[in-house]
Amino acid sequence: VIILLPDRKLDAVLPSPSETKASGMGRVTGGTMMTAGSAAVSFMSEDSVARGWGESPASDQIDLSQIFDILPIFGKLKPLESQTVQFSYYGLHDRSYKASAVCSVEGGPEYNVQLIGNAAPCKYNIDKTDLNFNDIPFTEVAEQDLYLSNPGKVPVHFNFNLSGISRQVFVEIIPQAGLIKPEERQKVVVRFCAGIPDQIFETVLVEVEYYEPRKLTIRGRGTFPGIVISLPRQDEAAHALALEAAAERVMASSSDSTSSPGPALKRSETQELGMGRTASSRAPFGGADPGATALPQEDETVSLAPAKRTMIGTQNSFRLDPASLQKLELELEVDRYFLCEALLNGPPRTNSDQNTRSGLGATQRNSATGTPLSPTRAARTAKKGTPEVLDVVGAYYLCDFGYIALGQSGKKKVEIHNCCAEMVTLTIDKKTLKDNGFTLEPDSLKPLAPGKSAVLNATATRLKDEPEGIQELEWVIPVRGGPVYKVQLRADFVLPDLVMSHDSVDFGRILVGQRKRITMEFRNDKMVPVEWSYMEPKDRFGKPVEATFSLSPVSGVLQPGERRQVVASFTPTAPQQYTGNLQLRLRDNPQRKTIQVLGRGDLLRLEVRPGSNFELGPIMPSGDGHAQEFTLYNPTDYAIEVYSAEFDTKYLEEEKVLAEYDGFAGGVAELPLRFVGDGTWRKVTTNVAEKRRELAKQREAERQAALEQQAAAATEGAVPPASAEEDAQAEDDDGGAALAEALATVEGDEENLLADFDESSYPFRVPLKDRLNALIVGPPKSGVSTTARQLARQDRRMVLKVDDALAWLLTWPRYLHSDRYAKRIADMARAGEKLSTADVAHAIRRRKELPDCNAGVIIDGVENQYLEAGETAEAILEAFKGERLAVLTWALPKEPVEEGGPAADAPPAAEVDEGQPKPPKP
Repeated sequence: VIILLPDRKLDAVLPSPSETKASGMGRVTGGTMMTAGSAAVSFMSEDSVARGWGESPASDQIDLSQIFDILPIFGKLKPLESQTVQFSYYGLHDRSYKASAVCSVEGGPEYNVQLIGNAAPCKYNIDKTDLNFNDIPFTEVAEQDLYLSNPGKVPVHFNFNLSGISRQVFVEIIPQAGLIKPEERQKVVVRFCAGIPDQIFETVLVEVEYYEPRKLTIRGRGTFPGIVISLPRQDEAAHALALEAAAERVMASSSDSTSSPGPALKRSETQELGMGRTASSRAPFGGADPGATALPQEDETVSLAPAKRTMIGTQNSFRLDPASLQKLELELEVDRYFLCEALLNGPPRTNSDQNTRSGLGATQRNSATGTPLSPTRAARTAKKGTPEVLDVVGAYYLCDFGYIALGQSGKKKVEIHNCCAEMVTLTIDKKTLKDNGFTLEPDSLKPLAPGKSAVLNATATRLKDEPEGIQELEWVIPVRGGPVYKVQLRADFVLPDLVMSHDSVDFGRILVGQRKRITMEFRNDKMVPVEWSYMEPKDRFGKPVEATFSLSPVSGVLQPGERRQVVASFTPTAPQQYTGNLQLRLRDNPQRKTIQVLGRGDLLRLEVRPGSNFELGPIMPSGDGHAQEFTLYNPTDYAIEVYSAEFDTKYLEEEKVLAEYDGFAGGVAELPLRFVGDGTWRKVTTNVAEKRRELAKQREAERQAALEQQAAAATEGAVPPASAEEDAQAEDDDGGAALAEALATVEGDEENLLADFDESSYPFRVPLKDRLNALIVGPPKSGVSTTARQLARQDRRMVLKVDDALAWLLTWPRYLHSDRYAKRIADMARAGEKLSTADVAHAIRRRKELPDCNAGVIIDGVENQYLEAGETAEAILEAFKGERLAVLTWALPKEPVEEGGPAADAPPAAEVDEGQPKPPKP
């Protein structure tokens, strides 16, 4: 109210409080009072009682001061001064009131002011108090609308209190506060972003005027496009613990989801307000009530709940028992848990922290510092259609190609599984991979549908001319709308190489017709297999030529750390000096290995003195004959055994045996070295005896068939063919005698193939108490056999192998015809049955009873085809029970071990074994 006075320099004086009657309290509205002269201005109420409209007078007699109030109620205004007067109205009981106020100016007129006021209660309605966003990608924003309406007659203020939300980035409400006019509706947009791949449960307080705040629950489950790669984790030990923890969480949530059903909203309304949370570890997604326990306070720690498991490629949930926990689901649960902690607490400092923290420890909610997409930012990203890739790692994998030879490529099969219920889009940076020596096939992937897998073939390569060493790359696999996955690609490239025990070999002097061998050792100290091959000499036409020096075997593959013995051979063909190189080619190694070899060939020579021509004079019949002496002189350094090719019957018999030997191919056989005085090789005699036995049996079977045919023909009255009768007669006349002779030869001792046992040909039998036997044990190519033969030559002991004793027993000599045990052993050996230590001991015991063992026996090693080494040693000890037995062990010397043998193109001759130490006399 503005009161204007005349333009006079007089003060306007309002009545004093004692002259007016108005007082009270209320909310202030009002007008302005101004003066322009000296008149006094004052307000005075018209009635002391206000009346409400539409009510009976008896019930609505209310003191005016409790309805209207005027402040100030008096005053003085100077010329041209104005003053604001406040009129207050306090509404009561949903009523309308009217009154009249009089402003009295001293010396002036009175002014009437009509006062009318209406009072109505605040009313509002909210259509939703529970917003369930269900499953949404944890980086995307979902929106839902709710409406606030004002059905009353007065405007109402509203406010959404977000102080109870655990992280403000989860929820955004637009508008968050405002005024709703009467009979209006206010649309409120609620934006929700899970921020982590977990169940989210938040509470917002809806504050309207003086009403008690109402709770608005907001919940949803954040999903993420996760993958599982079929590769080991970088820390397998920690990842194993994480898998166990994930299995426990899954089983606990599965049991709770069945034992605690029911809606979450009603039970959560009894909780303490002002604090939001994610689902506890005992409340799986879509299962038990997330409000079943009290909301966490500021110092309370909660653990993350496992994601709700669904059938791969479907949306149908299923229960699990310990037997049905799938490996891929547990792997995904480990990654989900780690991703939640990384988003809440920030990424781990080291790669191995993922596995350690993902399965252990709790999360402090009020200390979360993760920064997922805000709703506004996520909304902008969603509108662009290109969801961002979070700068957080979902899992760390290791793809170790191991050791690879330079020039070769290592391959790994990598399977990527989509275990989520949404499409997964991966990006492969093929350029970065190629620049670092790695390739993938295929180099791009289509989006993976739920439950599908993709197979990638990873390859690591490096050229031969590049240096060896470790090649590494941290391959980052970004997932659109989700985390990144890091795979550490690692390959160790190695240049294959071979370490030889000798770079040069000197064979010394060797007789023509003999072959000398020296054993070397090849060793692979690299971590990749080494494939080597000996380059045999060829002529200019590319055809192999007869080599003086050779290597056996000619090729091979050595695994890392493996050793192998290789034999270099020297076979001279003429009495001259030889030199050469043995070239070795290594696969994937451009450098070749060379072994320098040299040796000299010698020739056996005899000089006949005084000459080689002798003229004998005429003699008379029946005379004493004529003789002339001559002298044989050996000008060489080798002992020479001389025999007459025309008159030596043993030589002629040996030639017949050799002609039947299977090992004689093209007139050449390679056999062990013989010393002067040695007989025919036992290997040859055994082979020929077996052949003669089979021939005798065959001829006997043919003879019996012929006789049966003749008998059948005689019964039927038919005349047998002349050829059959002649054959049968031949069998009776000549064949029978020949067969009997062959059977007698075979059934006799195998020495009978050359000569009968003659006691005078062997040493006297040494008494048992004085006889000393020996067992020599050593690795192959260590000179065991040579040492045994040299010891035997000095003391005329018999060198015997275990296989020799069994081979003699298998010939079934007449000496054993009365020994039924020996016959059973022979039958078992022919049938391929397993022999016992007692069987082998009996064979050795019977063999050493022969006269060639009178001076004692030297057992040449324990290797045989019937027993293991330990069992053979037990059999030997049992065979020599009660006798003296010395055991000698032999090891490879540091220098090359030389072993000789006859050449493949020369007849067997004496053995050369240079470089071996002379053993002491037993």
